[in-house]
Amino acid sequence: MFSNKGVGLEKTIRTQGRQSKIVEKIEESTNDKRYRTRSQAIAKVLELVKKSRGRELPGLANPLLVGEVFREYSAPWDGLARDYIKSVWSATRSFVEQGLLRFTDADLDGLLVVHKEHPETRNHYFTDTYNALQKQKSEAAVKERLEEALADGSSISKDDIPWLMSLLRENAQPDMDLVAAESTYNAMDAFYKVAMKLFIDNVPNLVVRAIIVSQLP
Repeated sequence: MFSNKGVGLEKTIRTQGRQSKIVEKIEESTNDKRYRTRSQAIAKVLELVKKSRGRELPGLANPLLVGEVFREYSAPWDGLARDYIKSVWSATRSFVEQGLLRFTDADLDGLLVVHKEHPETRNHYFTDTYNALQKQKSEAAVKERLEEALADGSSISKDDIPWLMSLLRENAQPDMDLVAAESTYNAMDAFYKVAMKLFIDNVPNLVVRAIIVSQLP
């Protein structure tokens, strides 16, 4: 039963845990403010970059800002985790007591505090995901630039390489704030995936199994 509920928590966090959902296109008929395109999401981060500009190097993500954006996107986790624990309490019935409620609430608060602090991980999945997102952005920009240059259907040869290189250099983003915003968003997105996996494991194991299930007769 508890394993099934743990699977349910994982599905809920994956489908409902993100404050803003990133989509390729927002339908005109929708009024749901949770939907954003990637460009809109980065524009929001850009506003924060400009407001919080400090001593960081131009074009690089500010770790404190990554944490701020992550906390915004992971805001629903608190309520979803508490709903999950309440469903376990309902299943055990006799253990829905005020003392246990306070104890497990404090334990869950401890888990949530970790995810609300400065982002920190040694999981290589973060680096792999971040690099993949950065590479994806770079490749998309190159592809767009080349398609524009060859829109007339002309062919290219090795003699055209210097010309192509000059086109790509022209495509370099001169707005360092925008570069920092994109880097910050990608870092948040990569960290979100790592933190989500950890959170999905910790709530059932450290709160439900260690505290509630262990006390069942």
